[in-house]
Parts: sequence; C-alpha cells; structure tokens
Amino acid sequence: TVGDILLVDSEIVVVSAVDRSGNTIDVYERGSGDTAGATHTSATVAKIIGSAHVEGTANAEAMAETTGKVTNYCQLFEETVDLSKADSDQARKTGRTEPVLKAEAMERVMQDLARTAIFGTARAATSTIPAMTRGFISYLNDISGALKTSVSGAFTETVLKNALDDVRAAGGSVNAIVLSIANKRVANGFTGADAIQTTRADREGGQVLDAYIADGHGRIPFVVDIDFPNDKVALVNTRFMEKGWKINDMLSFVPFTNVNPRERKDLLAGKAGLSMSGIGKTHALLTDLTTA
Repeated sequence: TVGDILLVDSEIVVVSAVDRSGNTIDVYERGSGDTAGATHTSATVAKIIGSAHVEGTANAEAMAETTGKVTNYCQLFEETVDLSKADSDQARKTGRTEPVLKAEAMERVMQDLARTAIFGTARAATSTIPAMTRGFISYLNDISGALKTSVSGAFTETVLKNALDDVRAAGGSVNAIVLSIANKRVANGFTGADAIQTTRADREGGQVLDAYIADGHGRIPFVVDIDFPNDKVALVNTRFMEKGWKINDMLSFVPFTNVNPRERKDLLAGKAGLSMSGIGKTHALLTDLTTA
C-alpha cells in the first residue's frame, strides 16, 4: 500500500502510488536514505520493512488493511420431526419420546452442517434451485491467491513442514491440521517436530501424535475427520473461520403447516453461512496426495 517501505535487495524505497490493474507501483525516490538505486531482476523479492508518510497527508488505503472479497451464500438446513399420534406411528416410536426424536433431528442437521463446512460450494439461489454455502476446502482450493500446494505424492513430514513454512512466510499461523484417518496414521510416524513428548507406558504398542510442534506456530493439534478426503490435508487457523445463522432465521423447531388434523409434525430449520478470512495468509491446503 501507499507508504510501505520496501527493501529490494539492498535498495530501500517508499511506495507513493499503487496501480492494482497494471500490477505496478510508483516510489517517491530511488535509493532512499543511505541506499542507492540499483537494477533488480524479475526474481527479486521485495520485503515490506516499515511504513512512512508525508506529513499532513492521510492516505485512506495506507490507514486500513486491504482485504480480498469472497462471495458466499446462506444455505437452508431442514429436518422434519413426525410427532403424530396414529397407531402405526406410535408403534414405530415405542420408547422414543418427543425429546428423543427432536434430539435425533438436531444430530442429523449437525452432521449435515459439519459435512457442508468441509465440502460445501457457493451457489446463489434461484426460484427453483436452492442456495449453498462454501465449505473450507472450496475456500482454500478455489479462491485465487490461496496457499495451495499440489503434492502429487505421499503425505510426508517434509511436505507438512514446507506448507507450514509457506504460511509463516506469508505472515500467518495455523492452529489445526485437518486430515483423514489414513493420513493421521502417516502423521503418527512424524518424529522431526521441534519437540516430542512420550509419556505413555512402555508396554503400550503403537505411537499416536496428538499435535505437531513447529517453530513460529507452536503446538498444532491434529484434527481427524472421518469424512475428510485422503488426497488432501488442510492447515487452518480456526480463529478466522466461523459459522453464522441468518438474522431471525436461526436453527429452531416450528410447527409444520398444511398437515392432516390428526398429524403433528415439527420442522427444524435454519439458514446458515460459513465464512473464512485470511485466505492466502493464515491457511494452507495440500492436494493430490497419494496414500499407500
């Protein structure tokens, strides 16, 4: 942004203007301070080392963090609970009271919501097609600028470390490694973490790692999900992931209308959306993993 101090090789410059459509920047002068202007190659990486502004000016862009805009939609979740009193219904429900039936419906919705959080895709609603909300694999796989690595090979400790380095270099951090059961078995064999604690009795077979300790990230717990695909591993920061219910449309039980007078049905429904920020900084996705 305007006002950023850049270190390019040994030359320091201060950004005076940014052209995002043309991917160019202007600077106040070449070789600021005690440095000298120099020729740089296209492979040279510029580092932001500070911020400086002209006295008496206020640049709006420099005073606010620039963020990417990601479009998502709210998805409607529904479950019908049949509480009718007909003899055939009662025979089916023997021993299953209304609270039990409602608890089962709630569990089904939570399972649907959990799977949507992983696999969901963004889809706007029409008069005939329901809306869908984007899951975090779509955020990390389909959004431009996301930290994504196509491994085309096995999930190894080196692959994990490289992904952690990518997040660290982008200025982010992760607090969870999400993976399948098969890849967790592989991760149990990782022994190159910065610290390893083994406190289980010697007579117990096997090795299970609860977390991975990495410089710059600290202790990162493994999160095993039975539905997570074997060809992917996600490194995420859950502080930048959230679920939100639409205002006045939170998950709740309401009487189901247009039913026979002898029937009684409740509808569990609510409209939720999933959001994820920090794309390209504090999450990473490994794809195209092969399993033994």
